[in-house]
Amino acid sequence: MIHPHRELTINPRNPLRNGKKYFITDGISFFRKLISSDRFASLRTDQHGFITEKSLSVDNLFVFVIIMRSFAVPRAFQQKALLIGIVMALAMRGIFIALGAAAIERFSWVFYIFG
Repeated sequence: MIHPHRELTINPRNPLRNGKKYFITDGISFFRKLISSDRFASLRTDQHGFITEKSLSVDNLFVFVIIMRSFAVPRAFQQKALLIGIVMALAMRGIFIALGAAAIERFSWVFYIFG
């Protein structure tokens, strides 16, 4: 439920934490209201996708912590290493999508492997 009169406090040290619980609960309550009506029954999939993505993002945090500790990345360089890793992951994802699309275009039987 959105409360326009409620002010969110700003935490200058960690701006990502500002109102996080507030917006997550608003999103969940919005989906529950939509799901309760029969016209929007297909949105259950969206709510399940939201919950799945949240759990995977928490899982990624643990992976990042393990990688940073196992490679003993100094705290001063962790932010830069994380940014470089994310940019490389996005670039590799784009490359593999392009290669997969080209393989499916050229060899139609490859579609059965990729689904």
